[in-house]
Amino acid sequence: HQWGSIVARGRAVQRRIRQLSIASTSTQFEEVASFDRNNEFNPIGPPTFVSRLAVGETLNTPLDDMSITRLSTQPQIFHVKNFLPFENDRETIMSRALQQGMKIAGTKKSGENTVRANSYLTWIDGANCDDEHASVVAKNMDIRARYFFVHDTINNMLVQCPNDQVDVSDLMEFCYTEDLQVAKYGTGGKFDYHHDGFSRYLTILIYLNGVGGTYFPFGGDSPDLKDQPEDEGSIMVKAAGKLPGIDGILVVGVEGMDDYVSALYVSNPNSIVEIQPGDAVAFYNYKSNGEKEWTSLHSSLVVPREKWIATCWFRSEALTGPFGWLHKEKLLEHYG
Repeated sequence: HQWGSIVARGRAVQRRIRQLSIASTSTQFEEVASFDRNNEFNPIGPPTFVSRLAVGETLNTPLDDMSITRLSTQPQIFHVKNFLPFENDRETIMSRALQQGMKIAGTKKSGENTVRANSYLTWIDGANCDDEHASVVAKNMDIRARYFFVHDTINNMLVQCPNDQVDVSDLMEFCYTEDLQVAKYGTGGKFDYHHDGFSRYLTILIYLNGVGGTYFPFGGDSPDLKDQPEDEGSIMVKAAGKLPGIDGILVVGVEGMDDYVSALYVSNPNSIVEIQPGDAVAFYNYKSNGEKEWTSLHSSLVVPREKWIATCWFRSEALTGPFGWLHKEKLLEHYG
C-alpha cells in the first residue's frame, strides 16, 4: 500500500515538476535559479535557487503570490508566505482530519511533565483518499514542497526517469514523502523540545488556522553556534537557557505574542516572525554528512487557543545513514 502510494505520488510529482520548470516566468525566480550549485554538494539541503538566499532575503515564486524568505542559515529555516493560500483548501484538510478521526498524540514522561499535551493527530494519504478535494490539496502540497525545497538532484532523478516510470527503489532509497500529517492542539496544548529525526531531513510546517507558537531556540544564527553540543542531552540543557524574544526564532500568528513573551522583554525584534493562515516554515534537520543538525531542535509552546497545522515530511534512509557519502556519490554520478 505504501509503495503504491509512493509510485502514484512520484508520477504526479514528476509531471508537475516538468510543468513548473516550463512555466516559471518570474524574472527574479529564473535569475536566482540560474546560479551554479553550492561548492558543497548537499542533496539533503535546499535546492540551488533557495540555498543562495541570504538571511532576510526573499524569493518571489510564480505560484499564488508564494514567497520564500530565509530566516537562518544554521539551522536552515525559511518562512514561506502563502504556501496554502486558499481558505477553502485549508478548511478541507481540517474537515477531512476530523472526519477520519484524530488520535491522541503519543506522550512520554519527562520527570513530572509530559513532553506532549492536548494534541491530536491523523494522516491523509493523497494518493488513496476518497475525498477528491482533500486528495488534490494533499497531493499539491506534496508537489509544491518538493519542487521548492527538495534538492535539484533529487528532482532531476524524477524528471530523467524515462516514460514517466518512477524507480520505486530509488525513491525509497533517496527521498520519499510521508503521508500528510494533520495535528490539532487544544487550548493549552504543547510539544516540548524535540528533533524530528527518524531520517526526516526536511520538515514543512503549514499553519492551517494561523496560530503559531513554534520556537527554534538556536534559530537566527546565534553567535554561540560554534559551541553547539553534538548530542541530544547537551543540546537540551543548552536549549533550556534560551528565551523567546531574546534568543532564537519564535513564530507568532493571529494569536499574538503576549502569551509567549511580553513585548517588554523582546530585545531582538528579528527573533519574532509573524505568520498568517496558509503560511509555512520549512527547515532542515540533518547536515550534509548525514548527521543530525541538533540546532533544528524546536518546540510548540503552550498555545492560548486552538491550533491546526499540517506537516510535510521528506525522508531519506540512505542519505542520513552512516554510508550516506556513498549514496551521495551515486546520486551525483547518475542524476547530477
